[in-house]
Amino acid sequence: MLRFRTFCLALALFLSSDFPAFAAPDPFLPSEEIGARQNEFEYRRIEIERLREGINQQQYLNEEEQEQEQAILVKLEDIDRRLAERTAKVNDLNKQIGEQEESLQKIGGELAVAGASKDQAMRHLMRRIHAFYPVGKVGLLGVTFSRENLPDILKFHEAFASLIRYDERALSDYRKKYEQLQATRESQHLEQLVLKDSLEKMQTELDAVASIKQEQELLLEQVRSQVGLRQRAIREMRNAASKMTASLRADISKEKEKANDFNRFKGYLSAPAPGPVITRFGEETTNKMGITKQSQGLAFAAADGEAVRAVAAGTVVFSGYLRGYGNTVIISHGGDFFTVTSRLERLERGKGDLLKAGDTIGAAGATAMLVDEGLYFELRQGQTAIDPTPWFASGQISFATLPARQ
Repeated sequence: MLRFRTFCLALALFLSSDFPAFAAPDPFLPSEEIGARQNEFEYRRIEIERLREGINQQQYLNEEEQEQEQAILVKLEDIDRRLAERTAKVNDLNKQIGEQEESLQKIGGELAVAGASKDQAMRHLMRRIHAFYPVGKVGLLGVTFSRENLPDILKFHEAFASLIRYDERALSDYRKKYEQLQATRESQHLEQLVLKDSLEKMQTELDAVASIKQEQELLLEQVRSQVGLRQRAIREMRNAASKMTASLRADISKEKEKANDFNRFKGYLSAPAPGPVITRFGEETTNKMGITKQSQGLAFAAADGEAVRAVAAGTVVFSGYLRGYGNTVIISHGGDFFTVTSRLERLERGKGDLLKAGDTIGAAGATAMLVDEGLYFELRQGQTAIDPTPWFASGQISFATLPARQ
């Protein structure tokens, strides 16, 4: 029984520091009922403990997941920064490529104009050459048969040759300009290829970073979903633990109230010590000093040195010498019920001691019974002494004398 009481007190402390202490167990319940009650409370305590362990584990995992969420958010922030940098580079490269396209188109136009000018100069030069060729060189025969005089012929030839040289220079200039434009276009075309290659690589990096971001966002969504589910589980487990704790507290409170109901012990008490009853409740007796009084309890013919025991669980509220009673132990059993055991040879319990049924409180002895015979036992409800006889279990007490006639 002490084990069950210890369990109940430990359980009360486990649930709450201000939880009401569980009263002493019923010493008169059948052992199988006591065992069933112990198993029930132990099972419920274990369930509550499991719930709390589960809550702690879920909280630990929840904290890990929240840390994981924060780590993902940091990664996403870094990814966003990298995406912004690469997007800016892609935009810059697209801008440069666009400018290159415009420049190439402009050069293409200039090349077309230059080519047309070159071709026109070439045709013009060829016409001059074809016109100059029939004239030929200035010689004796040409001068002799010419209608023009020699000075005019020489001037004409010199002027015509000068025009051809001018056309040759112009054609050379057009060709150089055309070649320069072609070289410039080729150079810009190569630059454009390099820019496009850089753009392709940058776009590949951008797509890779965007893919990583998508994966991290998916992971973040999963983690947040898991955090939400875990927090919901924690709330449900806390709610279940709270309900089970409240239920267990209520049952323990009922057990306490039941334990304080001393009336339930009626018909189950054991005698405080072996020996027949020599004085009944309400019987008039005369002691060895010639004093007659009406007995407020029972007197047992206990043997010298016989152990005297508590008839039920309770708390010692007095232990010492009491005038008119001798060495006395008064035990409170709750519900305003008290037992008074006196004429003890030896006291073995002190005030404040917690007792269970059957605990030794002292010993009987001949010296303590010199004036009044027998170990004295009273049962009181408040200030009123009541007949303890019907409170004892069947066969626990016997009577040495027949009851007096009324």
